[in-house]
This record gives sequence, structure tokens and C-alpha cells, in this order.
Amino acid sequence: MKILISLLSLGFLIMGCAPKKPCITQTVGPLSVESPPPLVSRVEDPLQDFILDHPLFERNFDVVYGSNEMIPQALDIIAVEVALDGDYYRFHIRTAKEGLPELLEEGRHSARFGVYVDKDLNGASDILLTTTDQPKRGLVITPDFKVIEEMPRLIIGNNSVTMYISRRIVGDHFDWLVVSGYSPVKRAYHPTPLEHVFFVPEIDVVFPVEVPRMFEILTTYSGTGPACQVITTQFNTCPPAGNPPQVSVPGTSYKGVMISHAQCGIRGYALWCVNPPPGFFGKRVFEGAQQGWVARCPFLCGYNNQNIWDTNNDQVPDIVFHTIKDNPKCGTQTNFDQDNDGKIDIMQHEYTYQTNQVVSCNIERDFQNQAILDKRCCLARPPYADPAMVPGSIPPCP
Repeated sequence: MKILISLLSLGFLIMGCAPKKPCITQTVGPLSVESPPPLVSRVEDPLQDFILDHPLFERNFDVVYGSNEMIPQALDIIAVEVALDGDYYRFHIRTAKEGLPELLEEGRHSARFGVYVDKDLNGASDILLTTTDQPKRGLVITPDFKVIEEMPRLIIGNNSVTMYISRRIVGDHFDWLVVSGYSPVKRAYHPTPLEHVFFVPEIDVVFPVEVPRMFEILTTYSGTGPACQVITTQFNTCPPAGNPPQVSVPGTSYKGVMISHAQCGIRGYALWCVNPPPGFFGKRVFEGAQQGWVARCPFLCGYNNQNIWDTNNDQVPDIVFHTIKDNPKCGTQTNFDQDNDGKIDIMQHEYTYQTNQVVSCNIERDFQNQAILDKRCCLARPPYADPAMVPGSIPPCP
């Protein structure tokens, strides 16, 4: 069984492929920023704001995170500092507890740290700094796992990780996002085309936020079963930086920016940042004349994950997953709870091309320890004609 999670690329992305052949991607020009904002040099992150819902790892490895207690506190990022150190930029990542050397020891695949860098400020990352299964070795790579350079220095302390990247590569004006990842199950990780580089679910995310915005981390998995490889990874934001021109959103009266587009034969999907302001992520699917909307981000700030599953290994998507978590840190607000119910909301949407049906579920977790309190799902139905109609919550049954 082949699993494919789609990549969002720089600027507008055009993808196409014939059945049984790999999709081809083409980037259509980066978006420009006339006056680059100053580099954000320090960000503090709330305790235990973990991302615990990962349907791909649930399906492949039976990895289910029931609550915060399942995550080692040594992986809970509490602060990130970015500073120029001679000819290099230094990312110093501090965590809540000690214990990192054991989690990152030689040959172990339970934990990793990464830094996504958007060096042209277009809202899409184009560089990734990552740890490996060798504690003294880090790599600076492209989203499709081409090595840019060996990381000049990688320092792993008891409760900190410090990564370096050459200034000549990243420049002096860039956006960034830091992640830690964890798998509690041995062998529950995905290898990549690069030896010693692996992927586990991202469980903590830190990024600079001056104004509310949504982001989406995308990873492409290719192969059969648990040993499948990661072949691309990236993050994007909505609204995108640089005020790109807006166009008409298909089948609606809205304007927006198309973040990505993928098409294999007559089947495909697209991700949009849809207006009115401040905008929201919307997921549109199509197969010939059959089309509609299957997901949207209902939160002012939201963690989004897009998963595309090719179940029969023919390079054509069969199931679309889109998961969104309400972000407890929104702009300058901490302990943010958009609907003030004392619970963290997660929306999961699963669309199947064969049946042309989407199932939407609302998971509620405790605001303190993120233990699962409830899960409610709508009945399967065809995609929605309007992205605003996709449910952002599901009321309790009477």
C-alpha cells in the first residue's frame, strides 16, 4: 500500500502526472516582499502545546497519542533564539526538561528536531535543517532531500539543541519555524532518501507570530507499508507573505490565492488561502466534472496537516486527509481558546475519491493535559459547494 502526502511548493505550484508515472512539479515564480520585516530573534512557546493527532502514523504504526503524558518533556520546546554568530546563523532551541542526549542517541529513531527556513519570505519554506540518527551530525537540505551542506555545528545539550547554517545560504532576512518530533514505538518512523535522516510525527511547533495566521506542514511519503520513504517536506502560511495577487476561487464568489495544485489524469486537489480577510485554508478536490470542498481551517490560528493517500500504488491519490488543530498561542495571546469552552478542538476531514464522500470529525481534548474527551463525526456526504460550508465544529448529540 502506497502513501503519499502532498507537497506545497514556492509561490503557485503546478503539478501533473499520467497514471502510473510520478507527478511532475513546477514552481511558478516566488512572491516578492518589498520591505523585508526584521528577523525575529526570540520566541517563547507555551508548555505542553503538543500536536497529538497524526492519522497517517495511526494507520501505519498504530501510534496514538492519548494525552500529553505520552510525550517526553525533554521534547517540549519552551524557547527559540536566533542569532548571527560570525559567518553563521545559530538556532538555539531550549526544552522544558533534561534528557535529550538519550532520546537522540546513536541509531535511535524516536526523536528529531528540525528548522524550516523561508529565505525569500513568500510564505513557503525552501530549506530544512535537521538532526539525524547520529548525534553529532546535522544536515542542511532542500525540501526534496538534496544536501545543501553538512551542518557546520550541531550541539545537543541536556535540555537544548543548537543548530547552525551558513549566512551565505540563508541571507539576513528569512522566516523560520522550529519543530520537534517523537515516536513512542520502536520502528515507527519513516526513512528518507538520505541515509541517517528520518521522520517521526511533529509534536511541538514554534514560529514567529506578530499577527494571527495559519500554517500547514506537509510531508510526502512514498513507498509500501511502514518502510515507505519521506521524499518531500515543507511548511506554508495563510495569509501568505508579500501580498500576492488574488484570483477568483473556482465555483465561488470568493477571491484568494492558490497555494498548491495537484492533478493526475482527471483526478486532483488544490489548497487555497480563501478570503475574506484574514483568510482561511480551503481544500478543493476534483475528478472530471465532479468537484467540491472537503476541508477548511475554522480557527483564527490553526495547525494544518495535509495527507494524500495513494492506496493502490498507481501514483494517483485515492484518499485525502486534512487535520486542523486549534492553536493555543495565537498572535501575542497565550492560552488562546477560540470558542472559550476550555477544550482544544481538532477537526479531521477524510475524503474518498471512489465514493465521492467526505467524513468530518470533531475531536475535543482537555485544555490542560490534552486527554481525549470526545469525538463526534458527521455522516459521509458529497463535498461541499462552498468552502465556508465545511464544518468547523460538530455540536454534541442532543
